[in-house]
Amino acid sequence: MRALPAFTLLLASCGGGAAENEAGPARERGKPVVAPAAALSPVAAPAPTSPLGNTVGCAPDEDRIFSCKVASGKRIAICGTGERDAEYRFGGSTPELVLRGGRWASVPYSGGGEAQIVFANGTTRYIVFSRMVRTNFAAGEPNNPAISDGVIVLDGEKVIGLQLCDDADTVSIDYDLAEAHFPRADELFSWETDRADRADRQPDNCWLCGRALGRKVQQHHPVPKAKKGRETVPLHPICHRAIHANFTNAQLARIGADRDALLTDEALARFVEWVADKPPDFHAPTRKPR
Repeated sequence: MRALPAFTLLLASCGGGAAENEAGPARERGKPVVAPAAALSPVAAPAPTSPLGNTVGCAPDEDRIFSCKVASGKRIAICGTGERDAEYRFGGSTPELVLRGGRWASVPYSGGGEAQIVFANGTTRYIVFSRMVRTNFAAGEPNNPAISDGVIVLDGEKVIGLQLCDDADTVSIDYDLAEAHFPRADELFSWETDRADRADRQPDNCWLCGRALGRKVQQHHPVPKAKKGRETVPLHPICHRAIHANFTNAQLARIGADRDALLTDEALARFVEWVADKPPDFHAPTRKPR
C-alpha cells in the first residue's frame, strides 16, 4: 500500500489558494513532459558518486527514505546508509547511477505540501519530490488532492528529464528520515515539479471542440493572464487561435470558463461545427471575422 507523506494531515485544516500551474507555449503531447529513462542515466561530469552496488533498493539495515518504480520499470531509491549520510540510486536490476550527499527542503501548500531532496552530479541536479496539491476550492466540497512523486532532472535551470512514479507501493519522502540524514535548505530547489500535476491531470479532449487532442496542445486561460486569470484548459492550437480571433481579453474575462457562453458567438459556433470532423493535428490559417 502506498505510504502517504506527513503533509496529508494538512488536508482537513488548510484553505486558500494553491500554487499556480502557469502554462507555457505549445508542447508536443506526451513528449517533453516525461523524458526517457536515458535522461536519468549517469552524465560525464565528475560527481560525488559511490561505487555501484548490487541492488537499487535499500538494504535491510538502511533507512528507506524514498522508493518507487517508474513507467520504464526502473526504480528510484534514496537510502540512508549511515548517520547524516544517504545515497540516491537509479536503475533496473542493478544500479546505473549512485550519488551521495544531498540536501532536503519542504513547504506547506493549501491542502497539502511538498518535500524535495536534491543530489548534484556536476551541473546536473536530480531532485526527488513528493507533492500533494489541492485541486478543488469550491466551498464545502472535497479538496480532491493530486498526489505525485518522482524525480526531475535539471542541467543548470533547464529541465532535461521528468520521471513520475508509476507504482502502487511508492514510498513518498519520509520527513523524519530526511531530517535525520540531510541538511535542510530554506526553500525548494525547483518549482518545475508542478509539471507532474499537469502531466497527471491532462485531459484527452479539447475543451472547446471536444475532439481528441493531438501531438501539439496549448493551454488556454479562460480568464486571460492579463486579467489575472490562473486556471488553464487544453486546446488544439487552431481552436486556441479561433477563440482569440473572435473575442477580446475583456470579453473573455467576463465570460470566463463558460464554454456554452462562448458558443453563442455565431462565428465561433460555425468554426466548432466545421472543425468537428477534422483530425486531431489538423492545421489551417485562422482569420479574424470582419
